[in-house]
Amino acid sequence: MFAKDKLSKEKRVLSVAFDYSSGDFRMVLSADGALLADVEEKLPIRRFAASISIIVGALESIGAEVADVRRWTCGTGPGGFTALRASAALAMGLASRGGENGRAVSARGVPSVAALGAELAELRPDAETAAVLYDAKGGGVIRCALERRDGVMRPVEGDGFAAKVANPERLVAFDALVAYSTERVSLESALPGIDGVEWLERFPVERLLDFPEYPWGEGLDSPLYLRPSTDAKPYAWKK
Repeated sequence: MFAKDKLSKEKRVLSVAFDYSSGDFRMVLSADGALLADVEEKLPIRRFAASISIIVGALESIGAEVADVRRWTCGTGPGGFTALRASAALAMGLASRGGENGRAVSARGVPSVAALGAELAELRPDAETAAVLYDAKGGGVIRCALERRDGVMRPVEGDGFAAKVANPERLVAFDALVAYSTERVSLESALPGIDGVEWLERFPVERLLDFPEYPWGEGLDSPLYLRPSTDAKPYAWKK
């Protein structure tokens, strides 16, 4: 964790963004657009409650507390069921705690894939289409299709996720591919011969701060699960 600066005594808008979709807990603090602190910690789901101490500690490192935060942004996936539900509950609970003093505090959800799309747009400015790849376990691969619109990589409306991508040739239509480096072994095993993937070493959680309210999906109420229950309907991106 690092703190770039202490929160000044002047009135500033303090925002926190965090994400647990990748299996690692990542969060950033910013005030008026300036990044003040960054935290990354491997946190097993059984220890998720420790995320509260991590957040409080990061706030204290810049001389702030939970009540000082005006906006909480939580990554809503794709990811595991328990991790996303716990993250959404944490964001809403912290916002509720901060709003007890009558201040206006918001809690919002932004699909984690939005941050990946923003990162990829910078890494590959030439790409007009892309696919984010996820390990679906059991030898399967899930991909989320992105397209550049208004200069931003956004999920293709109505496309949703394509599960069990078994052949790398089905991905050649995309200009770029991106995935987490922690899933490289499993993805290369599931898709022998796959090439040209941008392997991200860390989740770019700071990108979540840049997005407006609910750019895609339905916010904290509708996390995007990689492996939903068998009676759940596949998620389709909405306009």
